[in-house]
Amino acid sequence: MKEKPLTVQSKDNIEENYPDIVIEQSLDLEENQIYKTKPIKTDDDFEVEIITENYDTVLSNDDIYKDFQKVEEKICGTENLTNHADGIDYTVSVTSGIITGLIDVFFIGEWDFKGAKAKANININNMIMKFAKKHGFDETQCKSSDKLGEAIRFLEKKFPLPGDNDFHKVKDAFGNEVITAKTHHLDDFCHHPTFIGLLCCIIVQFTGEARYSDKTGTMSKVPVTVNEYGNFVGNNTPSKIFSGVINWFITTAKTINNRKGHLISDMGGSSSSKQGGAGIPGPIMSTMKEIAALPCFKDTNFNENLRKAYQNGIGSGKNQINLGIFNSLFEGASSKMDYRTELAVKYELERQASPVMINEFIVRGFYFIRRFIEQMQDGRSIEKLDWEELLPYRNRTIIRMLTISKGVFTAIDFTDAAIRSVKGITPTGLPVIDWRKFILRINLVGTVSFVITAGIDIAMGIKKYSREKAMESSINLKLIRMYKYHAGGLSNLYRSVPKLSEVNGPLLLHFDEPKYQQTEFKIMFIGIQNRIPHTYIEYRQQKDGILNLFDECKKFNFPKKDPFGLFAKKLTADLNHHSEKKFLWNSLFKFADYHSNVIESENTNFNLLLQEIEICKPNAVIFMTGKKYDKCIKAKLGETISFEPICSKRNNKKLPRIGKKSFAKIKTTNEKLPAHIYRIRNPKSITFKLIKKRATYKWLIFLLKGNPAILTENQKEKKKSRSIVYALLILLLILIALGSFIFTKLSFNNEDIIIQEPLMQEIILDEQKSAEFKADRRDFVNYEAAMDWLDKIADLIKEKRQKNPNLLFTINGYVAVFDNEIDEKILANERAENVKNELIKRGIPKEILITNAVGKTTRWGDERRNNRAVTVESIDPTR
Repeated sequence: MKEKPLTVQSKDNIEENYPDIVIEQSLDLEENQIYKTKPIKTDDDFEVEIITENYDTVLSNDDIYKDFQKVEEKICGTENLTNHADGIDYTVSVTSGIITGLIDVFFIGEWDFKGAKAKANININNMIMKFAKKHGFDETQCKSSDKLGEAIRFLEKKFPLPGDNDFHKVKDAFGNEVITAKTHHLDDFCHHPTFIGLLCCIIVQFTGEARYSDKTGTMSKVPVTVNEYGNFVGNNTPSKIFSGVINWFITTAKTINNRKGHLISDMGGSSSSKQGGAGIPGPIMSTMKEIAALPCFKDTNFNENLRKAYQNGIGSGKNQINLGIFNSLFEGASSKMDYRTELAVKYELERQASPVMINEFIVRGFYFIRRFIEQMQDGRSIEKLDWEELLPYRNRTIIRMLTISKGVFTAIDFTDAAIRSVKGITPTGLPVIDWRKFILRINLVGTVSFVITAGIDIAMGIKKYSREKAMESSINLKLIRMYKYHAGGLSNLYRSVPKLSEVNGPLLLHFDEPKYQQTEFKIMFIGIQNRIPHTYIEYRQQKDGILNLFDECKKFNFPKKDPFGLFAKKLTADLNHHSEKKFLWNSLFKFADYHSNVIESENTNFNLLLQEIEICKPNAVIFMTGKKYDKCIKAKLGETISFEPICSKRNNKKLPRIGKKSFAKIKTTNEKLPAHIYRIRNPKSITFKLIKKRATYKWLIFLLKGNPAILTENQKEKKKSRSIVYALLILLLILIALGSFIFTKLSFNNEDIIIQEPLMQEIILDEQKSAEFKADRRDFVNYEAAMDWLDKIADLIKEKRQKNPNLLFTINGYVAVFDNEIDEKILANERAENVKNELIKRGIPKEILITNAVGKTTRWGDERRNNRAVTVESIDPTR
């Protein structure tokens, strides 16, 4: 959502306060423009033209629904478990799957282990020759044409490893050798290029024994002599650890540069059987052998099968192991499962992985770029970007997009494999599939990647369901889902009353549920004042979005002297014997503006009070609105309700009399509503404060608690207190009449007497430093303080006008010093106009109020960081 530009309330207002600005004729304005000035020349001869346009504040059903959906996910803890992908995301995912699927079909093709093995052999042989030359091997001195074999012999002598010549020492109980030359690299853990292999090399330094695992999985220890330890032998603990690492991993003491020593020669097999002898096992085979040495595999054929695969291969050959389809994968090459074979498999898997990686790059890249653009269009700066939403990982939206794209990729891959593997048609017309060729045409990396991603998607769905199930009884969750269901109604409300986009609200219930549930007697108090300090659009622009709107209700605390809060807190505490218990507060109107057209539209589009009561299930509902709003209560709860008097001749002996105007029971046939629903006077009214508050409180205690004993008191004391109240009222009326008479005589009968009315002392609104300046604010920094201040000002003006009806009042508007291209006079005028409108609402005549845009002030200091409050400061009377 873009930041709202500065808008001016009226053309006449601009012309009156800024005569230097000449407004163009209305015919020159475009449809969406409020006003446009003629070109204004600056000091440096530039011409500036000021144009203001209407800002589109219409919130669509989709916008509001998504806002409420995010709040629901936040409460359930399912933000990253919910899929937010839309049609555009799905289209890109499908397109990416098709493109990369075609790349796989035409450029990757069939599994080619033979070519990969040839590439692995060349790379290993070149590495051995290069390594041997670096450490002194001279191929010109070779006596035979087998330079590779000579290089391997050279490395075996230069970098011996403990146990290389001791495998014949390991025998079974019958004296038969169980470790052979062809498998001793697999059986000797010191030859494993794994962490276990490194650990065994270090153990040799301390124990003088090598570790072997024979064909049955039995671990054997073989003593080795000192001269068989390799290049390095340690004398103490640190040097032994160092020597073990060096013998396994490093070349010589002079060139410690992360190259493998003895293991390099073993990659090529032995000197007598290069490329097919006892080459070292790869990481996969080594890890499987280490697992096979565990006790649980000792009585199985797992060890024997591993040795056969390592010794004879699983491809072609008379001693091959029958592993089904894997024979086809390794067919066409001598495929002993050593490091060379694993390297060949790695090369082939990397080739198959290329279209899969392209697919990942397209989908994840699109996800990031699209959401980055959306957040920038919302008017966010770089530092305010929501990176958790931007980054394409750890959320179900990107997982769902990848599942779809990989699913399309796999579908194309399988379809191509099926078509190419058809070798004939049966008499019944069914195709005959060559399953060997079918398997070889499948992209194994793509298939595995799709299965893993789909599994993650399903697991996230299950986790989301379980979290939502755990929150099923949450009242807050039910409320949010109800609001989300009526998102269209809220959108229609904004559309039918456009000015609501600049009105504080709506009030959406959200509260401290554990405290509320612990409260024995739960009460919902309903007033008429919306206490939300910002507009819906302003909340959308904040970091956590609409969640802040809900938190505003949850964290709200009534001011200490607020009549509504005081009455509700006291009644709740007395009914529950604890001041910390929680009551619910609500408003008859969702927005701060409750004029007739707003009320009518709200009742039509977003009338949710009845459902809020049904969801919260309070024991009692108390409307603190007064009789004036009975029609509004009917519109909210239904026309079937009725307002019945409480007090009658039968039940007023121990309780004070109270009329229907001050206290009424609301009767309804709706069984979902609580039995206790009452309407009392507004706690802010004078009548309630002076006369009806005590009687109302006693009746509520009696009706809600059902125990009149605490209300009994001496009838004489009651009559005495009532007489005192009446006497005070009569005295007050006499004083008012006398004062009015004297004022009239002085004002109209004595023309020579001039009453010098002292100017009203400047009144300052309590400032509150704002975190940052926002040019689009239409309310006050501290809303509650502002409302109290305005009430006070309105009362003072009325008091002064009683003494001198000719007084006029000037409202001075100020803004803090800040760096901005917007004219501070315009902003200051807006602040003053805001106060003027609020005072008019409180019964002050429009014609006696004058606005004055003073402009900048430094009352909070000269530094910008200490001078950010923006509010109207004072109101001064003038003649």
